Amino acid sequence: MSRSLRKAYNLSPKISIIVPIYNVEPYLHCCIDSILAQSFTDFELILVDDGSTDQCGSICESYKGKDDRVRVIHQNNQGVSAARNRGIEASKGDFIGFVDPDDKIAREMFQQLYSAVSHTTIDMVICPILTINVVKQTRTTSQLWREVNRPLLNETITSDIIPSMLRQHRSYSIYSCNNKLYRRALIRNKNIWFEEGRQHSEDVRFNFRLLPFARSIIFIDSTAYLYFVRPRASLTQSFRTDLFDYIADNRRFNESLCKRYGDIQALKTVRHVFILTSLNFMQDVVRSDLALEKIRAILSTIMEDEEFKKNIADCTVPSPYYKLLKWLCMNKRIELFIKVVKAKATLYSVMGKAG
Repeated sequence: MSRSLRKAYNLSPKISIIVPIYNVEPYLHCCIDSILAQSFTDFELILVDDGSTDQCGSICESYKGKDDRVRVIHQNNQGVSAARNRGIEASKGDFIGFVDPDDKIAREMFQQLYSAVSHTTIDMVICPILTINVVKQTRTTSQLWREVNRPLLNETITSDIIPSMLRQHRSYSIYSCNNKLYRRALIRNKNIWFEEGRQHSEDVRFNFRLLPFARSIIFIDSTAYLYFVRPRASLTQSFRTDLFDYIADNRRFNESLCKRYGDIQALKTVRHVFILTSLNFMQDVVRSDLALEKIRAILSTIMEDEEFKKNIADCTVPSPYYKLLKWLCMNKRIELFIKVVKAKATLYSVMGKAG
């Protein structure tokens, strides 16, 4: 049935595509154009302007005036999770897809995704993500689960896929919400939403909570979502000083999953990842242009954390350098930790210039 006939009979679209938007004016046209150019046309595009202070709101309205599939929601700034949730609330499609406003999608993406789920009991379809790093000039494609192009039932999801994600620390292209179609009824009936106020790993948590309720999912081997890693103004602007709170919270969440699925090996992996992620964040803090007292305070908070102290003692680290960082943390040598990280950064800078 044509789009005009569907509108005349007040029929819902097959897909609702939700784009949460906040101050991305340089990239927004490219994103929206790639969606409106889809070979699959039976969709509504919900643009959620989350209190942008640039011209994003006006850009959204201009597209609304050009294409009757575009709906625009303006709200005060509440964060990406709240924007996505507002889009879900407003959605009318049988399926929901998400696109970030500084990315773009291949012309066939939603045709390929919808073809995999229509007329079936599949609740989620997943495709790989092509990451384009414009700084390093590299391209990488995310991996999928080993079985593609055929439905995987709930037993496989809960017995194999989720435990493997935890045990192997693999995403199988599941972490992100942007490379998927979700059956809207699954989200609404199970009352699972993005955690509002959360600024890190919000889509990972959403998917981990939703997956156990899916009747079946399917992976398709068609790389159609293009995720861009762009230049950062400064390291201080690109990371949250309270990121350790999120890292620790992710550990607690993942530990609860491991216990639910009774996987002791996965529990060890979760704690190992917690320590390595914490050490990497601590290095970012030292390399930032934060005031020295702020750097010391953040490092001290982490080194004094009881779970950090307990888990770092049992963690097997990957190199002599990380063994040194481990020893410095266990002995709370904050000043020496700072000197070691800065010395490594200086050495790499000299080697880079020499090369």
